[in-house]
Amino acid sequence: MKNNLLKFFKDLSAARKASIGIIAFLMAGYVFCLPQELFKVPYSTVVTDRNDELLGARIASDGQWRFPPRETTPEKMRRCLVAFEDKHFYSHWGVNPFSIGRAVYQNIKNRRVVSGGGAQSPCKPYGLPGTTRAPSEKN
Repeated sequence: MKNNLLKFFKDLSAARKASIGIIAFLMAGYVFCLPQELFKVPYSTVVTDRNDELLGARIASDGQWRFPPRETTPEKMRRCLVAFEDKHFYSHWGVNPFSIGRAVYQNIKNRRVVSGGGAQSPCKPYGLPGTTRAPSEKN
C-alpha cells in the first residue's frame, strides 16, 4: 500500500503535486482556524439530583432558556417540549397540514411572519447571531 502511494505521487507532475500541497495546506488552515465554540452564550442554571434527573432550572442571564449539552434529554423535559411546542407531534409524520394552514392564515392576516407550522421550526435557535424568522432560514 505504501509503495503504491509513493509510486502514485512520483508519477504526478510538479503542477499537480503543488496543487495537492496547496489544497492540503488550505484545508489544514481551515480546520485549525475554526473556533472551539460557535457562539459564546450563557447557559441556564440547571439543578439535578444524584441520578441526573432534572429538578429545576433558571433562565440564562440573557433571558433565554438554553440548557447545557447532555447525552440524553430527560423524559420530563421531553414531555414539556412536546406539550408546549407541538401537542400533535406524535400524530403526524413531521408536517401537520392543519398547523401549516393555521400558520398561512395567520401570516396572511398579519401581513408578516407570526407563526410557523412545521414541526422542526421550534428547533431553530432564533435569537442567536445571524438568525432571523425569514422563510429562507427555516430548517
